[in-house]
Amino acid sequence: MHNILGGKWSWVFEGDFKSCFDKLDHEFILKSIKGFPQQELIEKFLKAGYIDNNILYDNKNKGTPQGAVLSPLLANIALNGMEEILKISYKEKKRGDYVFYVTEGKYRMVRYADDFVIFAQSKEDIEAVYDILNPYLKERGLELAEDKTHITHINNGFDFLGFNFRRYETSNGLLHLSKPSKDSVKQAKSKIKDIFKHHHGHNVDELINRLNPVIRGIANYWKPSSAKAIFNSMDTYIWKKVYKFVRRLHPQKSWKWIKEKYFPFYYDGKHYGNWILTGPKNGNTLIKMVWTPIKRHIMIQNNASPYDKSKKEYFKKRENNYLG
Repeated sequence: MHNILGGKWSWVFEGDFKSCFDKLDHEFILKSIKGFPQQELIEKFLKAGYIDNNILYDNKNKGTPQGAVLSPLLANIALNGMEEILKISYKEKKRGDYVFYVTEGKYRMVRYADDFVIFAQSKEDIEAVYDILNPYLKERGLELAEDKTHITHINNGFDFLGFNFRRYETSNGLLHLSKPSKDSVKQAKSKIKDIFKHHHGHNVDELINRLNPVIRGIANYWKPSSAKAIFNSMDTYIWKKVYKFVRRLHPQKSWKWIKEKYFPFYYDGKHYGNWILTGPKNGNTLIKMVWTPIKRHIMIQNNASPYDKSKKEYFKKRENNYLG
């Protein structure tokens, strides 16, 4: 979101690697971790192959098993260097005692594992990314997935890591919004639907215990975005599922009986209502997504890492600001 504010970085290269985990070049990975104490063990891991549906797949020269514990780490090691090939650099600046970093170069980039987006100020610059990335990709044994790699303008929006980012031109100027993508919402509803289906015939307490961590997890992932309307929409979706569930659980009982058993008046000091599903055995209640406050993500400075002891105080302050 930071890259698209201000209206400059309007052109977007949505990148995706073709079978990233299957194609990663072993020689490049081993060269990248040369001198690491466990290099020999990692080499054995890479060349051991993997079994899927009782079939042994050979990967002596390339590939790391998708889903294996080490694979995401090795993929990140192998994919390191994209900023350098795009000539993106960071310059430290000071304003009094405050230290901040300015990104320099013709491009801006965000990468998470094998998903990435690149921003540029002109269409010509963004179209040049294909050729710029070629040596980077070839060295790692990779290629771009044509069906998942696109160039788009921020006015048309793009999806990244379950969010949709888009700029709108309004009478009050440019409005930049990030919100859960349609696919992300669809997947969330599907997951919740499966839980209701799996608990068909079970008691309400079990259903609540299973649903709450999922609802909380989805809401926490979405909360840095403009998700309030979608939170309300998801709560409505869940309520419809709850209504069908309790009706099916007690087909011979009146709605008044069901209401008295499962929907007592709820008040926790912050939230209240007459239609909060409550377990009759343990008194647990089904949370609502809309109870999760929207909290914007705080950018991490430059290349700061929580594993760097010298940045301990920085991350402590950042966490306090985020929670606080």
